[in-house]
Amino acid sequence: MGNNWNEIEEAMTKEAEELVEPDRKPRHRWWNNECDQAVNERAKLWKLWLADRTIEKWTNFRNQRKNTTKIIKRIKKNQDKEILEGIESDFKQHNTRDFYRIFKDQLRRYQPSGLCFRDENGKLALGNKQNLQILGRYFEKLLNCDEPKKDCNS
Repeated sequence: MGNNWNEIEEAMTKEAEELVEPDRKPRHRWWNNECDQAVNERAKLWKLWLADRTIEKWTNFRNQRKNTTKIIKRIKKNQDKEILEGIESDFKQHNTRDFYRIFKDQLRRYQPSGLCFRDENGKLALGNKQNLQILGRYFEKLLNCDEPKKDCNS
């Protein structure tokens, strides 16, 4: 009986997947079908190259990878442009409630890059204060060096 149930479950799952595509949550607000198609095509060409490693298949994959990157950047840039135009429009029309709501929402999502420098011993800085100290020591050494002894113009 248990084996029968597994067969029924597998058959129902297979039919459900064929009838209805799983509803995936988009990665980003700006992500659309064009992004999905480009990524899927890139994955397909990657698998083809893995199966048969020829220069032609590598070139096809590399070109698709570049194309996918361009598509994603273009779509994200267009979305950002639309948001900025909406903010500007709200500002010009004195629609302060929407202006500040969208502006605040965009600021909340902003994540500064985690820039870390290494000190003279190779240890990573853990915060902005340590980063500033490392940069300060570096530029102090760079700018307070001995004058060159040889004149380059002669």
